[in-house]
Amino acid sequence: MIRIVHVSDFHLEKEQPSLKQKEILDALILDLEQYVNEEVIIIFSGDLIDKSGLQFSDKESRFLTFKKVFIDRINKTYPSTLGRIFIVPGNHDFDRSMVDEFTSIPFRDSLVSKPNIVDSYVQKTKKEGNNINGLLDYKIFEKALYSKRQWSQFDSSFLLNSGNSTIGISCFNSSWLCYEDENIEKLFLSEAQIESSINFISEANIKIAVMHHPFEFYHKEDLDKFKSLLYNNYHMVFVGHTHKLESKQIDDLDGNLFLSVGKSISGTKTRNTDFVNGYSVIDYFVDDKISVSYKKYISNTTSFVINTDIGNDK
Repeated sequence: MIRIVHVSDFHLEKEQPSLKQKEILDALILDLEQYVNEEVIIIFSGDLIDKSGLQFSDKESRFLTFKKVFIDRINKTYPSTLGRIFIVPGNHDFDRSMVDEFTSIPFRDSLVSKPNIVDSYVQKTKKEGNNINGLLDYKIFEKALYSKRQWSQFDSSFLLNSGNSTIGISCFNSSWLCYEDENIEKLFLSEAQIESSINFISEANIKIAVMHHPFEFYHKEDLDKFKSLLYNNYHMVFVGHTHKLESKQIDDLDGNLFLSVGKSISGTKTRNTDFVNGYSVIDYFVDDKISVSYKKYISNTTSFVINTDIGNDK
């Protein structure tokens, strides 16, 4: 059995977490005690930082601060998680102050109007080792975070052992074109990104893909191309962004996989049960059976409980 804890969208606002963020993080770390084992995997599907650190007094420290506040605390409390927390960038991790409206947005629009050139651009950027404006700080941080991986501006890939299984994890950068608030059908997860990672994790018998954005945010022609690659090569896909916790088994003509959408753990209060803070725990068994436990945060008691609004699936 492979256990995966799926968390997302922390939105760290400044060097010192707000009271609400400190309380929810304390509650998360305490609640994880019942789920962490020696081979647990923790997936964080993007938005480490809020508004790319707009409120940080030292903006350059924002990702290292997230590491100290979030990753290091979990690693220290549960040493078995060391090297087993996997992250991807979200739209809030993209620094839009680096966007030139006279060059960047026309470039993005050219890709949207001519999606057939995206693969060539991704391959050229990889080959030349060029950086992505807006994600330079994040990618430097990400590269230093792991010792064993295949790394590029567009994807990071990992192989790890769990019992008798080899697990391949593909962490895809879906945020490299997040120039504006409205990004629906303007983003790309190109075949070049996915195929590169698939080749690296080919020996794995369990394959996991992680990206920040759900499928509806990608250009339709791009989605048509990469969807079958995901469905035919991965067992599970983890996304974030919408702050709406859900999961489902998808079976269609493109193949099948388990999809998990992560809730926010930002500490923001809401009366809408669809968007309360929470996380999920997924147990994947070798016979492709999956058990999901949904947790929600109760601010009055500063604790996580089973989310009976959703139910727990098996």
